Amino acid sequence: MRNGIKPQLSEKQLDAIARHVCDKPAVLMKELTDGWANAAYLVALADGTEMIVKAAPEQGTSMMRYEQGLMRTEAETMRLVGTAGTIPVPRILAYDDTLRVVAYEYMVMEKLEGAPYNKVKESLSEAERSRLRKSSAFIAGGSMRSRASGSAFMPRPRKRELPGRKYFKTC
Repeated sequence: MRNGIKPQLSEKQLDAIARHVCDKPAVLMKELTDGWANAAYLVALADGTEMIVKAAPEQGTSMMRYEQGLMRTEAETMRLVGTAGTIPVPRILAYDDTLRVVAYEYMVMEKLEGAPYNKVKESLSEAERSRLRKSSAFIAGGSMRSRASGSAFMPRPRKRELPGRKYFKTC
């Protein structure tokens, strides 16, 4: 979905991210059009590795308070949930908010096979949909209950902690 806040990354920018994170050139880039605020791209490297690159709206973009810092929260939540090993989540290869490689906060994650819930829910029985809704609510519940002070996984950051936070290189 295209809108006024989703960034559009060029092939040159996506290649710069791939080289920075994995030390390999990108050979195929495809925009993934689902989602609302963050741009998402499938990027294939020269060695055949596929990864997903997500870029947040430009800094200073007017957003609702709960939308601010969403990419960092998403990256940290996925990293922490992934360490628990209870549900499949993509491994976060990089998170970077320095704006040095591209002018956007971005994260890079491994590509998992599968389909999003919104694309398959009509093919599921009501019992399957109910089970998935309940398990999803249980998993996300801690984060939803503590929105006022930051997510359950990551407290609201102090401004001095934001620049340069990244975890790397597992390509």
